[in-house]
This record gives sequence, structure tokens and C-alpha cells, in this order.
Amino acid sequence: MNELKEIRVNDQRLLLNDNLVKSSILPRAASELERDVVIQGDTIIEGAVYAKYFEIQKGKLEVQGAVFTQIELHVNTDAKGSATFRKTVGSADSIVLLLQLIV
Repeated sequence: MNELKEIRVNDQRLLLNDNLVKSSILPRAASELERDVVIQGDTIIEGAVYAKYFEIQKGKLEVQGAVFTQIELHVNTDAKGSATFRKTVGSADSIVLLLQLIV
């Protein structure tokens, strides 16, 4: 797992895949309020997360701080692995999770 001690993003989309994030993912400027966070593989985030759109595509995810989205927190239907949120999760609009039940 690649350790990231500080997140500096020049793009509007932060892609995380096999990362250990040692800090929070919070906006530092008004332009960062529009940032999306996408989990593409096993990821641990030790701090809080603020994103316009937070998407879990696949892999294990653990977020140890609070999570807030401006638009949506979305878990893909075909996502594999577990998602663990240790603190509050909220969204100004929606939290979407579509499950497939295996009988």
C-alpha cells in the first residue's frame, strides 16, 4: 500500500487505489469544493473526507474520520470488498447503495 502523508490535487478528481492516506482530504480553497473522490482499490483514509461526489468502485475501504459529500456518496453495484466508516457519514443530497442479493 502506498502511503500518502499529504494530498495535493490540481485536478477535480482524486483517484485512490492501494493507498494509505495519513491525512484528511479537505478543501483548502474554494476551487477544491468541486473535487470528486473515487476509490478504485484497497484504501485506508485516516482523516476526514469532504467531496462533491464520493464513489466506491471496488476494493476494501476504511475511513477513520467523518465523511461529507455535497452531491452524493455512491457505491457501485459491482463493487467488491467491504467499506467501513468509523465516524459520521452525511450528504447534502444522497447516499446511494444498490445491492445484489445472492440467494
